[in-house]
Amino acid sequence: MKSQSTQQDHQAVCYLSEIPVELTSKIFSMLPSTFDVLALAATCRELRQVWVTNVVSIYRMVAPRSMPCERYAHQFLADQAGTSFDLSSICTRDVICMLKNAKVVEKAILQFEFEVVRKVNRTFVLDSLSILEKSSTCISNRKIVDGLSPEELYGLGEKGPRGHPLKFASTERPLFIRSYYQLLNLLTINPLQWQSRLEQMTLNQLHLLHETTRLTTGLGGDPAAPPPRFQDEEFGFASGWDSGKLPKHVVVRRAAWEHINLEYKRVHKKEAKPLAAYGMHEGYRCYYIGFWDHWQRVFREIACDTTYPTDLAF
Repeated sequence: MKSQSTQQDHQAVCYLSEIPVELTSKIFSMLPSTFDVLALAATCRELRQVWVTNVVSIYRMVAPRSMPCERYAHQFLADQAGTSFDLSSICTRDVICMLKNAKVVEKAILQFEFEVVRKVNRTFVLDSLSILEKSSTCISNRKIVDGLSPEELYGLGEKGPRGHPLKFASTERPLFIRSYYQLLNLLTINPLQWQSRLEQMTLNQLHLLHETTRLTTGLGGDPAAPPPRFQDEEFGFASGWDSGKLPKHVVVRRAAWEHINLEYKRVHKKEAKPLAAYGMHEGYRCYYIGFWDHWQRVFREIACDTTYPTDLAF
């Protein structure tokens, strides 16, 4: 009796392995996430073999819906390996590595939401049209942004004490993930390669990268790197740069700002201003305004310099 029961249990466990490989592969491809794919592949040797044999096709189907900012996750994987990314040759080890990286990013998101997002002040948003008339102003929490009321912009879910949702909105989250991956990329590669990477970014991306370097989650203990000398350094900064004692993410911040300023001078013929200068009414040290939905209109105008007067005083 015991032997018969054991045999029946074994047959139940191996049931999926007895169906055609094409159908099993299709089941893998319909799973909601790559975590689920690996969990199913770990149940028995037969299913693991199906996964290993069809990893490229399965990954192509599952990753786009389960791995946010997949392109930047690929780039970070390539930078870690010191090679170019080739989707056609991806393997289980690559997928596991990307999932580990995604966990690092998710940890940063959770801490950022706890320390920053819940403190964001949605009540005050600079009205770019009024700025032309009144130099600077604030609008009430009923003011529409890009044609949407606050309720339409963020929904009716639970809000923080200052009006913004307690977590990233669905459109804010990808901005943070992309910028965080870009920062991790720069921290991984040789500083001599930074210039070419920065040149590939838009002004909006550069601004967000500059803001992201203020984070410390997942960046603690990064090696200091002797950076190149930039013009217009703040007083007392040169000795730290020359000695190579600055944390590497601070070096990235300086490099990003130098590139922002150069691009702004080239495109707009004037000096750039940090986003914090525009976000004096925001809820957390005036930083990170480029991530919030209710600031996107103003953020675009800052990068394009289509509205803000050069003598605007904050």
